[in-house]
Amino acid sequence: RFRYVPSKNVFVVVNDEEQNVFVYKLSEGSGSSRPFPSLSLDASSASVPVNGTVELTWSATDADSCIAGGGWTGNRALAGSETVGPLTQNTDFTLRCYSDTGSAVRSIEVVISAGVPSVTLDATPASIVAGGNTALDWLSTNANTCTASGDWSGDKDTSGSQIVTPDKNSTYTLTCTGGGGSATASFDVTVTTTSAPVVTFSADPDDIAAGTSTTLVWSSANVDSCTAGGDWDGARAIRGSLTLTPERNSVYVISCSGNAGSVSSSVEVTVTRPGVGGGGGGWWMMGVLLMSLLARFTVRSGSCRVWE
Repeated sequence: RFRYVPSKNVFVVVNDEEQNVFVYKLSEGSGSSRPFPSLSLDASSASVPVNGTVELTWSATDADSCIAGGGWTGNRALAGSETVGPLTQNTDFTLRCYSDTGSAVRSIEVVISAGVPSVTLDATPASIVAGGNTALDWLSTNANTCTASGDWSGDKDTSGSQIVTPDKNSTYTLTCTGGGGSATASFDVTVTTTSAPVVTFSADPDDIAAGTSTTLVWSSANVDSCTAGGDWDGARAIRGSLTLTPERNSVYVISCSGNAGSVSSSVEVTVTRPGVGGGGGGWWMMGVLLMSLLARFTVRSGSCRVWE
């Protein structure tokens, strides 16, 4: 049997048959006391976005050569740094360093992080005539799903195009979602109408007694705004009603405008006062007739004479 004693740099040999013990001291420089290689390998970041890069740094001691593997390949110096990428998927980087006593190996994984989604949306053309078409185009990044809202709806591809035919001014919204969150984009399409503006206007009732009320009612089409005139004024909604109590005969006018022009309409409300017109007017006329008849007779010297 034998045993090496490193602290003394000797071999101890025991002869089983004679139980003799022999000690052999090694001379300086004989044998090999070189340690095994050691190696460190680090990455500047454990995760990067898609198409990102990372810097690898390594250092080997008691080694003669190094070889890279995995996401990088080829011979490497015993120490150094290197930028690798762009990376599109999770990647392992391995480095193995050798000497005559053995080898050391280190590996490190760099993962792809979920990027923050982004989305763009536009329409061509952005302004159309009623009955016309426009093309919606969109493009997203770092997104897995997209959903439409506003004046369109449903699930959409993460990029694409769609023809739409809005009949009014419309807002199209798209929200795209991925591992890093969500992003939203909107686009407004203006629709111009070529139809002539139309307005209807009435007063109910249009003949009232003083101190009572009438209701003005109006509606319009193919217009953007309306304005009152005559015995009322100010901006008005494109349809509505208003109750008024005029003190005298009144004329109310409403004018509405749209892309294809403007139009106006008016109503007249008659206000009747007590003693003027109606039953009061009849008694007044009877009194006038009676006075006219009396004026035809003149009394002279006790006799009656018809005055022609």
